[in-house]
Amino acid sequence: MKTYLDTQEHVPGLTTEAVAGAHPKDLEVQDKYSAKVLKFWHAEKYVPLLMTYGFVLHIIRVAIYLREGTANLSQIILPLVDLPLAIMMAYCALAMIIAWRPFFQRFQMRVTWRKVVYWIIAVYIAGSVPGHIGFLAFGSTTYFDFFPWWFSTILLFVYAAIIVYFFTLKLNDNSERA
Repeated sequence: MKTYLDTQEHVPGLTTEAVAGAHPKDLEVQDKYSAKVLKFWHAEKYVPLLMTYGFVLHIIRVAIYLREGTANLSQIILPLVDLPLAIMMAYCALAMIIAWRPFFQRFQMRVTWRKVVYWIIAVYIAGSVPGHIGFLAFGSTTYFDFFPWWFSTILLFVYAAIIVYFFTLKLNDNSERA
């Protein structure tokens, strides 16, 4: 079955009520057209999970450094550890970049700082993807070796702040929880 993404940029006269009423109608006729309305994962649910995963890896890196005086990334980043991280990271980056408009409409993003922080997080996550793909494809940690062990301590605070950012998002009045 092919997958299609239903989007509307600007439809003159379209109301929130009309959009809300269209979804049940889609569900009613989906079988008639061999279609299936899918419920997509949302970045607001998976970015905190991604940051928690990264938090754990960075705290392990700091702990190894404090114990041994060195933090060799090959002790931490293993293919079985990095593959789910890279998949989740790529998904979150794509979701944040491709679906930013629906995200901004769904959540109270009226204040500028929320929008700026959103894009900083999106760029950070997207910028991390090549390093993980390079590691999985070639086994090289060169992309990450640029950052000293103490950078992980900074990221612990950054990741905690990102998690707080997503947990403090408030839905717009016309949005429903997915």
